Amino acid sequence: HKAVPALSVDALFRAQARRTPAAPALQHGEQQLSYAQLDERVESLAHELVARGTGPGELVALCVPRGLEMVITLGTAYKASAGFVREGCGGRWTITGDDIRPGPERSSAFEWESQMQQ
Repeated sequence: HKAVPALSVDALFRAQARRTPAAPALQHGEQQLSYAQLDERVESLAHELVARGTGPGELVALCVPRGLEMVITLGTAYKASAGFVREGCGGRWTITGDDIRPGPERSSAFEWESQMQQ
């Protein structure tokens, strides 16, 4: 077995993006994003989330169908050090593709967990 370096997902992604910026990173049907395009979209949205006060311990709701946009929004939450929930389960901000809008916050972890079980 080969030892795996102790790097974060972000560090591994950035290293790959530097090595092969034009290579396909994501494909869904006919849609495709290169590593450079994916990095640019995730960085842009993550900076906006952080500018709006999102950080560790905050929740953002994902309001996108499966596909490229879902990966972009997951990466955005990760880069902003936020957690994520599916739409309708709360979260300070809701990410809808390339847009970020205020989302309804849940008052407690219990309320969030009970919503997730529905």
